[in-house]
Amino acid sequence: MIGAGPTVRGARRSARTRVLVLVGFAVYGALAALGDPMTWPVRVAVAAPVLAVIVLAVRRGWHRPGSPGGRGDLSKAGPVPIIVWVVLLAVVAVIQLGHFFAEPRSIYPTLSSLFEQPLSFYPVRAAALAVWAWLGWALVTR
Repeated sequence: MIGAGPTVRGARRSARTRVLVLVGFAVYGALAALGDPMTWPVRVAVAAPVLAVIVLAVRRGWHRPGSPGGRGDLSKAGPVPIIVWVVLLAVVAVIQLGHFFAEPRSIYPTLSSLFEQPLSFYPVRAAALAVWAWLGWALVTR
């Protein structure tokens, strides 16, 4: 477009980038879902985005207290938010472990057993992997 200002070009470039990122996550989900669940190729396909998000989070400074992505000063909040999250995650972990060792699975389901049936369909599994990876990326890039 002749005479388009820098904001119009920037907005177009930003929209194009967003579309490419979404397409990239869709392709990732489609490829990662090709493998059978609980096999090494799928474990690697799941571990790669996890490692990428961890590296991105560390590069952005999320490991430094008070600077999650460079916003605000959380150091004044003290240890309370961390303690709350640790307690919540511990409760979920204890419940999951209790259900994992309890029998029968139909009465004491784990999260993985609840999601086993819906995720057995390739399109659902591919979409779930794409959305999961996008959420991790969006969390550290916002």
